[in-house]
Amino acid sequence: MFRNRAKELQALEDRWRTGQPEFVVLYGRRRVGKTELLLQFLGDKPHLYLLGDLRSERDQLVEVTQRLYDYSRDPLLAAQALPSWATALEYIVRLALQERLVVVIDEFQYFCESTPSLPSVLQKVWDEQARFSRVMLILCGSYVSFMERETLAYESPLYGRRTAQMQLQPLDYLDASAFFPKYSAQDRILAYSVLGGMPGYLSRFDPGRSLAENIRQEILDPVAMLSSEARFLLMEEMREPRNYFSLLRAIAFGKTRLNEISQEAGLPSRGASKYLDVLQDLGLIERKTPITERRPERSRQGLYDIIDNYVAFWFRFVLPNQPYLEEGRREYVLNERILPNLPDYASRRFEDVCRRFLQRRQGQGTLSSIEFDRIGAWWSSSEEVDVVAMHGDEVLLIGECKWTNEWVKIGDLNDLRRKAAVMNAATSVRYALFSRSGFDPNLIKLAKAEGILLFEPEDLFTLGSDQLAAGSFQ
Repeated sequence: MFRNRAKELQALEDRWRTGQPEFVVLYGRRRVGKTELLLQFLGDKPHLYLLGDLRSERDQLVEVTQRLYDYSRDPLLAAQALPSWATALEYIVRLALQERLVVVIDEFQYFCESTPSLPSVLQKVWDEQARFSRVMLILCGSYVSFMERETLAYESPLYGRRTAQMQLQPLDYLDASAFFPKYSAQDRILAYSVLGGMPGYLSRFDPGRSLAENIRQEILDPVAMLSSEARFLLMEEMREPRNYFSLLRAIAFGKTRLNEISQEAGLPSRGASKYLDVLQDLGLIERKTPITERRPERSRQGLYDIIDNYVAFWFRFVLPNQPYLEEGRREYVLNERILPNLPDYASRRFEDVCRRFLQRRQGQGTLSSIEFDRIGAWWSSSEEVDVVAMHGDEVLLIGECKWTNEWVKIGDLNDLRRKAAVMNAATSVRYALFSRSGFDPNLIKLAKAEGILLFEPEDLFTLGSDQLAAGSFQ
């Protein structure tokens, strides 16, 4: 399923339409949908698509020559393979002198493994020939650190040649929900909490099966792809995966401060900090600070959180239970270890969904009179607010997210008001309550009278509908 890459597709189309030589770097983690995006973009455009693998340089050049022959039908290419990458790239440039041509080099890192000099060769051909042609070159790769180091970094031979770069990000909760059209709103949120927004993960779950059955079949079965994807991800990107495993496991089990994480992982704080920086660069974790912090990089209130939901789920529920899973005790792990703890695990993911929901509403211009420039959370040593929307230094909205089996009541609203006073929020601040299980009728009546925003899971998926625009936001 190809979902909501309109902005990325348009960016590629804009580069295509310039008619000028373009050097585009597209990268992102495995399973995020890079290849599908490229295939959608290529369509019927004149193009060459070269896919890297772990073969030798000679075998790769044989394959490249075959692709060039399929495109050009040049009889000289049928006789023998091109002898070098320089020759192959120069041939491609000559084709692009005649017509606008898209050249995709996908999984660029594999080509470079067999030919370490390829970035330098490409730089020379680009500088001397390609930049005078009509080629649109797209380098694509799944190893984020490699792509940034070998194509974007100052030390790279290719530095300064790119005309555009794009790091493809996971889908948000709303686009991810399209993979499960028959799920209830609650189950769609839970599915997002388990899988996150990676299309390659979302497509593994069968929308015709229950969420619990999908977890059992696609994550807990030791032969299933998702049972070990997190392990492979770290082993591909990291030189010392053991230390990263320890850090991620510590965060998954609730250690959020640097000293707590380092102690749990058995690492010195300084070393742990460096590893955590790498995990942030990969988009697996984030160091969060209270939204009111003016200099977050210096804040002592920073907390670490795993922001990739699948990785968080795997380290919380799969890794610790692998001995049981290897014994074939999937039912035990599912029913005794996962399902009873899934609501508590999902509650943090629900907060993220609620914040993204408000961002979406504002982007559509339907968030009443509230226009904020940032949204996040706030906490102190004794208090915490799940949702805080601000413009400049002014707090415009604060909200609470409840993923429980009980109604949200007037007492919860009063507690939110008390926290607003602790934050020194203005009297005009708006209040929003998000509830998994609905609201007490007395709170609903009060909310209508005082303009309190109330949202249930179903509301988070009716984004942009007339019903919602005419309801809670009026």
